[in-house]
Amino acid sequence: MSTTFIDKYLNWIKSNTVEETLADGWTEIATPFMDRHNDGLIIYAKEDRGTITLSDDGYIIGDMEMSGISVNRRMKSIRRFLSGYGVTVTDNNELQITATMQNYPVKQHLLLQAMMAASDMFAPTRHSEKNTIFLDDVVAFFDKHDIFYTPDAQFQGKSGYIHKVDFVIPKTKKNPERFVYAINAPRVNSVMTTLFMWEDIQKARAQSNKMIAMLNDERKIPNEVIAAFANYAATPITWSERNKHIADLKIA
Repeated sequence: MSTTFIDKYLNWIKSNTVEETLADGWTEIATPFMDRHNDGLIIYAKEDRGTITLSDDGYIIGDMEMSGISVNRRMKSIRRFLSGYGVTVTDNNELQITATMQNYPVKQHLLLQAMMAASDMFAPTRHSEKNTIFLDDVVAFFDKHDIFYTPDAQFQGKSGYIHKVDFVIPKTKKNPERFVYAINAPRVNSVMTTLFMWEDIQKARAQSNKMIAMLNDERKIPNEVIAAFANYAATPITWSERNKHIADLKIA
């Protein structure tokens, strides 16, 4: 695993982020992070007496609606999913998080994580026709097979950023601590971001750990996605073959 990956990644973020001050007091921040359309994500920041409000200006939920997803019917799932990042949904469907000048970079990173994750998790699939999402399917699978886990864990990485992990399976005598990510629409961009977050956490923790990615393979997964996991000694588990990996996920 490259020892310079984190530094290169952070330099890439810095060199590809552009800010513009708007007339209404908000600052527009164009980032290199991509949504499921491979469009760069834009967020907005406004400071008022020491409190900074960060918002997506309604983009993510608006994109869900444009894709034919019944947002009102799924709002409970959306709010629950975003709460793991500390992000709320306003009455006009904006994703928002508040920050201070001290923790602003961390909160901005969490908002961007939430936007990318929501764009992935609520991408139109067979899940769009029911009230569950791929993450719910993973939870049901774990519960059915008595796979013990801690959901929505947050860890600080070596970079200082806070990252959310969907599930953490405890360390045992036979297995290291396992970080499990659920990825609904695997794409190279989202996978590389996930690998960065895992490596960043890994370098800040004393005990060894392993990354496992639960991948929805309802649609064909690009070969380069599987290769990316292999390059970083991470384990991809496709949903269609999940039952072959139950032993790898058990605590015993």
